[in-house]
Amino acid sequence: MADFNRRAQFHLPERHPGSTKNIQWHLSGDPSTATTVSFDGATGIIQAAGDFTMTLDYDQRLVGKDHPQHAKASGGFQADLFWDWTKLVPVTISRRI
Repeated sequence: MADFNRRAQFHLPERHPGSTKNIQWHLSGDPSTATTVSFDGATGIIQAAGDFTMTLDYDQRLVGKDHPQHAKASGGFQADLFWDWTKLVPVTISRRI
């Protein structure tokens, strides 16, 4: 089951977390299209900032029956990344409000 704290961060419905299932996040579009990237030579951290749009599809069990639900989340993000000589490693990824 998906992390309910993450869904709460995006201000999505949380009334009955015990009766929520089939949770699927979908990224809409390509958030890297308008992302700005900078490099901090002192720390070796690569910083990326941009915007995202996501949808959440899930089933909410009400009165013994599953009902499909949908929610959207969008906003800005900031990611701090580190290059370990083979791949980019996420250090932090946070939502900018």
